[in-house]
Amino acid sequence: MISLKNLILEGHGLLCCAALPALLLSIRRPERRLARAERIRRGVLFCLFVFYLAGVLSVTGAGTLWDLLHRGWSFPAGQLNLALFASPPFSSGFLLNILLFVPLGFLIPMLWPGRWRVPLAAVCGAGFSLAIECSQLLNSRITDLDDLVANALGALAGALAAALLRLVFCRTRPAPAKSALAPALFLAAAFLGRFLLFDELRAAGWLYGF
Repeated sequence: MISLKNLILEGHGLLCCAALPALLLSIRRPERRLARAERIRRGVLFCLFVFYLAGVLSVTGAGTLWDLLHRGWSFPAGQLNLALFASPPFSSGFLLNILLFVPLGFLIPMLWPGRWRVPLAAVCGAGFSLAIECSQLLNSRITDLDDLVANALGALAGALAAALLRLVFCRTRPAPAKSALAPALFLAAAFLGRFLLFDELRAAGWLYGF
């Protein structure tokens, strides 16, 4: 059963992930050419994207700077697995890691449209997963090459689904986004927000009194 304190802790993680992306969105130039309904739609999608990214970082147990400060720089035996397909490709864990990144690949082309967004979404998914896997060296989670491969495949599948959906339902060709770096910067901001601001151990200590 989820307690109020757990919800507060998860909310703290969400706010940390949202802080830097919100700053990026606040300093960019407003898209005046977009209709009000389109601006609202994109705003809702951005909020969903941040909420999703915070959930991914929480579920995967991404490490933070505070993990390094609390635990020190040490790698327990067996924490790093660089063997490809150490677990079967069709195992439940591998498939779940694919599904986990499908929304990422789907939302990137929706928020930053363009003909080259499918490969970009796959690259962004792989980069985001790589950042998570490397950060797990700072805590007790296992850094696994299979997770990286599965996450990249999930992002690619989501981007292909978005491209197919747009092909079927949108007759107009989307205008290319101004910068290919925009989705990468957004993902980096969400990751860095958690990495720099989220001190889970101290926050839990305040909430649970230890």
